[in-house]
Amino acid sequence: MSDDAAEAQDDLIDPTFTMVRRGYDRAEVQRAIGRLVAELRAVEEREQELLRRLAEAERRVDAVDPLDPSHLTKLLGDEVARILDAARAAAAEIRVRADDAATRLFEETKAEAAADAAAIIEQAQREARQLLSGVEQPVTRAGRVGSDRTAELFASLREQHEERP
Repeated sequence: MSDDAAEAQDDLIDPTFTMVRRGYDRAEVQRAIGRLVAELRAVEEREQELLRRLAEAERRVDAVDPLDPSHLTKLLGDEVARILDAARAAAAEIRVRADDAATRLFEETKAEAAADAAAIIEQAQREARQLLSGVEQPVTRAGRVGSDRTAELFASLREQHEERP
């Protein structure tokens, strides 16, 4: 326990109270605080014991070595070892099949995404061509009208110029 904690406990055991007309019996208050301090000490001791037990358990866990296959065979016998070997082989085969399935699914998804992208691009190009053709006709018409109007203006200017003496 730290010095601050010990000092705080000492303050709890023998606190100084201001005397007032109405209040609690000082002896009763001190007994209640004494019980609280005793309970606090018991809890701290229990905490220390639990921390010690935890550290011991962690040391025991760290001391356990993982079993290697040869040591496992000695402990469990040949039949269990064969079962474990078969299970390992089956697990490896399942992993290979899962990897193959995942690769196949990835490739299929990639191909579908590429096809979808191509369709989207084609649709966008088609819509762009339609928009351009829709704009192209009015622009061409406006260009013709502008050319016609320009020709009319030039003709009018020429006439006015020729009419001048």
